[in-house]
Amino acid sequence: MTISENWNKLCQILGEKYKKDVDLTHILYLIGIQEYGKGFQQFTKEEKMELIHLGACVMLSRKGFYKKTGVDERNFPLYERIAFMAQLSVIEETNLLKEAAIEYFKEIEIL
Repeated sequence: MTISENWNKLCQILGEKYKKDVDLTHILYLIGIQEYGKGFQQFTKEEKMELIHLGACVMLSRKGFYKKTGVDERNFPLYERIAFMAQLSVIEETNLLKEAAIEYFKEIEIL
C-alpha cells in the first residue's frame, strides 16, 4: 500500500472509532494524548495545542529531528529539536508526519 492509501485507511479507522472526520491535526492530537498518558479528559484550548505539538514532536523524533529530554512538573513529555529539516515544502513536511503516524499506528496495531 502507498502512503496515501495507508493514510486514508488510518483516517477511516479513526473516523469510525471516534465518529467524526479526522485529519492530521486530529491524529497528532490523539498521539499527544496517548504519549501524555493521562487518557481522555477535558483539556483547555492551550492544552489541546500542547498535545498537538507533542504529537508532532513524537512523530518527528521517529525521523531523527527531535529527541525526548524529560518531563516537566506536570509529567508532560519535553522534546528538543536535534536536527533541522532541510527546506521541506509544507507538502513534504505533511507527508513526513503522515508517514510517521502510519508507522506509529501500525506499531500499536490500529492499522
